[in-house]
Amino acid sequence: MRKKMEKIDRYMAFRRLPDSVQTRVRQFYEFQWNRSKGFEESDLLEELPISLRMEILISINRKSLTQITWLSPDMEGITLVDELCAVLVPAVVPQYEYLFVKGQRGSEMVILVKGVVRIIMDKGRRRTAKDGAALGDTSILFGIRHKTTAFTRTYCDLFLLSKSSLEEIVNRQGQEKMDSLRVKALEEVKKRDPGEYRELMDLLDAEDVAPNAVSGGGEKSPKQSRPDSVGSGAGRLRRTSSAFSNEEDVRLAHIDDPSNMKK
Repeated sequence: MRKKMEKIDRYMAFRRLPDSVQTRVRQFYEFQWNRSKGFEESDLLEELPISLRMEILISINRKSLTQITWLSPDMEGITLVDELCAVLVPAVVPQYEYLFVKGQRGSEMVILVKGVVRIIMDKGRRRTAKDGAALGDTSILFGIRHKTTAFTRTYCDLFLLSKSSLEEIVNRQGQEKMDSLRVKALEEVKKRDPGEYRELMDLLDAEDVAPNAVSGGGEKSPKQSRPDSVGSGAGRLRRTSSAFSNEEDVRLAHIDDPSNMKK
């Protein structure tokens, strides 16, 4: 770690990066080190046989997936959850970075392993997501645009589950399985926040989402559109030149915690 940081420090000095940027870079690598203790997990797993690799991934990732309420019926034996364990992508995101933005069409959902994320809803309403939360799940389940904006309040340890991976695995079990997950997800939103549920239902109506996506009946498919964010791993998360790109974002962040705003 020390040798790596010395190399990074030399690079930043060579490029004459601002002190504030250098500080954030050092904080990022310190978080990464504390998280993994220097292990390159993907390289280690790549050397193992597929069967053994799957056992390790299930052991590591299953707890995070089973905390998602709409996946809860699939808990025993070789299940949907176990298959999804193999396609989760780990990511680390610094403080005050967007995970997704309202109006963006989602290409992945975020599972918050450790950290704090702020959700900004309509009419200035806000809520805080903590360890174990699933974020952006309704967007990939229904193929709709994000109805909220989410940004990190602390450094966050995440898993990313892409829309394409979820659909590929779930659809092996038939359309009925996807319909069942969608209904369960709606029930969870309604239980958590009736206001958010009404907003979601209005959005589903506005985007002309299929009847079977909501109630389990009908044959119509959701409208499809090219995702706004593409790539792999943490790079799929929406990026801006600054964590906050307009005055409203800055105002909301200042309300949350002015002492933590980026300078």
